[in-house]
Formats: sequence, C-alpha cells, structure tokens
Amino acid sequence: MKKILLLTAICISRLALNAQDLKYNPGDTAYYLIVKNTPEKTDYINLAGYPLVFDGFSRNPVSVSIGGELSIFYKRLMLEGGGSFAWLDPATSNRKVDRNTAFSFYSADNKTNGYYLDGGLTYYFLDRVVDSYFKVISQTKPRGATTEYKISIPAKIRDMYGLRFGASWQRLNVITELPFIHLKGYDKNTPGQSVDGNTLYDFDRVNYNATVMHVGLELMRVSDLEYYLDKTTVLQVDRVYQRSYVDFLFANNVDYTDARRYFYNNAKLMAYSDNYELNSASPKIMYGFRIGYEIMGLINKRSWNTSLEAGSYPGPGAKFTDGLGLRMKVGFGITKRQKY
Repeated sequence: MKKILLLTAICISRLALNAQDLKYNPGDTAYYLIVKNTPEKTDYINLAGYPLVFDGFSRNPVSVSIGGELSIFYKRLMLEGGGSFAWLDPATSNRKVDRNTAFSFYSADNKTNGYYLDGGLTYYFLDRVVDSYFKVISQTKPRGATTEYKISIPAKIRDMYGLRFGASWQRLNVITELPFIHLKGYDKNTPGQSVDGNTLYDFDRVNYNATVMHVGLELMRVSDLEYYLDKTTVLQVDRVYQRSYVDFLFANNVDYTDARRYFYNNAKLMAYSDNYELNSASPKIMYGFRIGYEIMGLINKRSWNTSLEAGSYPGPGAKFTDGLGLRMKVGFGITKRQKY
C-alpha cells in the first residue's frame, strides 16, 4: 500500500512539473549536445521510387508518371540512372473533332504512353566544408520535446561545385492542336509531293523520339548533424542534400513517328490506308536549357526526395517558347550509407 502511495505521489509531482511553462524566454540559455557533425563523410547508395512525376509542357499540358532512380554518391562523384512511364497521358486519346466543321483529321499512327530513360554523372571539382549554423525554429515541438525552440546550433556545411554530364532517351507525345506548331507531311507513296501545312490545322496527336544530352553546373550543399536538445530525450537528425543546377540541353536527334489521316463514316472512326511521314520538314527545336532544385533527406535506411525543374526542352516546335515546361517529382527510397 505504501509503495502504491509513493508511486502515485511521484506521478502527481511529475505532472505538476510538466504543467509548468517550459518555453524559453528571451535571453534564456538553451543547451544542446552535438553527437555528430561530419558532412564530409556522407557517401551513399540510394534507390528511390517516384509515385508522382508531374509534367506540364507546352507540347502536352498535363501528364503524370511513375518512375524510379538509382543514385550513387562516392567522394567527388555522383552517378545517377532512372526513368519514368506516363500512366496518365491525355495525348494517347483521340481529340473530339467537330464533324460539322472537320470531316477528317491527322493523328499518330501508333499512340503509346510516353516514357523516358536517363543517366548522368557529376564530378565535383571544388569541395569545401564551412562553419555555419543550423536553425531550430519550430512551432511544432521536435520529437520528444516539451517546449518550442527558436535557437541556432553551430554546424558544418559541405559545399560542392560540380560539372554535370548526361543523356536521356525519350519517347513522348505532343498535342498539336495547341497553336504553336504547323506540320508538313509527305505521303510515303509519293515522297516528292508535299502536303500543304495549312491543310493540317486539324492535326490531332503526334509522337516523337529524341536523344537529348546535357552539360551543366551544380552546387550541392550537404549537412549531417545529430544532436540532443535540452528538455528532450530524442535524438534529432538533420541529414540533408540540396542540389541546385543549370543545364544546357542539345538533341542528337528528334524523330517524328508516322501519322495517318482519320475520318468519320456514319459516326464510326476510320483511317485511310496511307501513312504520312512527318520527319522531313516538321519543325524541331534542337537546343534548350533547364534550371532545377532537388532536396533529399536521409533518416536511418530510408530517404525522401523532392525536385522541381523548369526550362525550354528540345523536341517538336518552331520557336523557343514551344519547348517551355516544368517537371516535379516526389519520392521515397531506401539507402545505404558508407561506414567510416
């Protein structure tokens, strides 16, 4: 009975302490314990899956893909490879044509969902570790904390400047009803006779294949901090890789797939037998650029990834603005870090 009373008294006293105002006041001293602060020792292998890859381009305003990527970071090298497949691609469906104004229209002979594969290598020619601060500013309490924090902890930051090289292999779709492209076609049976581009105002969809190379510059900022805050018993971890880059893009080739002329017969969609080769005189953009930002965090053997990039991309089009677009990726992965 005495033990029960003693335990009850202890619990009541702890509740009373926890009920006190534990927030810091201006000028109070905040204590912390740094367990690890070694951004120079952050090599890893990461396998990430991207359940959401959103693309918005002038050529195809909305498509959603699923993808994956393997990345290896070792000393001053970053090796990456991955790809994606569009599971939501409006360009694969036929546009609804007003039969009162257009009897026939042109479209891709073989509509397939878009996909791409890419690979890249980054060599970091400048690697330096600088003293900085890690700010703990939290309206929500850190894990295990009993108070809110607004403090700065001394931390090292690793800044790495690199050269980027790589290539991507793409098979993508274009919705050419958008007013940016005018295609000229050639009947394969009479290749010397051009089909007037003005007659293709009802052109519906096209596919294209492209091999695009990139060369660029990158800044990667790495933090690897583990610490305890006073009034908390849970280890706080800040292990983050932030990459900012700018790339010059140039296409080795941009090849249109064949098209076919379709028409309606008693409300039934049918196709003419002749295919049309669009590659000979169709407009192409062979150069472009992109600017991007990627952030990845590692927690134990797991990772989270988010990236956003925008630019003008090589492919079908007649002017610079025809290639404008952006890409956003959100993913999660498993990782293995190098032991030192």
